[in-house]
Amino acid sequence: MSLSLALDTTGRGGSVALAEDGVVLGRADHDAAQGYAESLFGLMDAVLDQAGRERSEVLRIAVVTGPGSFTGLRIGVTTAKTVAHAGGLELWTAGTLELVACGPEGTGTAAIWPAASQAGSGHVWWRSTSSDEILRLAEAEALERSSADGRLVVRERALRDRLRASAPEGLRVEVAPALADRLAACVSRAQPPARRSDPASLAPLYAAPSQAERLHGLDLRAELERPIRPRPWT
Repeated sequence: MSLSLALDTTGRGGSVALAEDGVVLGRADHDAAQGYAESLFGLMDAVLDQAGRERSEVLRIAVVTGPGSFTGLRIGVTTAKTVAHAGGLELWTAGTLELVACGPEGTGTAAIWPAASQAGSGHVWWRSTSSDEILRLAEAEALERSSADGRLVVRERALRDRLRASAPEGLRVEVAPALADRLAACVSRAQPPARRSDPASLAPLYAAPSQAERLHGLDLRAELERPIRPRPWT
């Protein structure tokens, strides 16, 4: 058995979940009126209190790596890496659309369904094969109409309602469960789509430029891959 703590900071409605041997023991949901930097450690303590467990019992920490909110991803990934390094914990990860694509009732399996999640400004993140794409909502609706898979799983209820309005007969559009729940359960059993990751090399999955990059016409992707060399205190 492995007590596993999972963080989802990819959107405004993120959460923290705790699981053991595939069973979710508790979840604490993020208040969208607060920033993740203000509340994330409090959520971690809250979910441990729900389950009556101690920090010392956690063996694995996991984080959803994106795509998602630019700032949320940085906070979640940095927090998970820091806790893993400081506490000597295993670090596990999974992508947003990988977790959505498992479907509402699937557990312990790799991505099997087409999946979508809101990306803001009339766009969605879309996963139809092994790669993620960012599409305008109108393009996503066209792909949805041509889908032959019989099911599309989305992250948000609002997106489900929008796509259901244009869904062809026989295509089910469903909402995935909380991503932190799914990730915590998979990690506690070391099952896909979760995977063990190296804290030193883990970086968020930014599927789209940040608002600042778009505003100023910048492309900072190369900077994300540039090694950060530690400097001594002065």
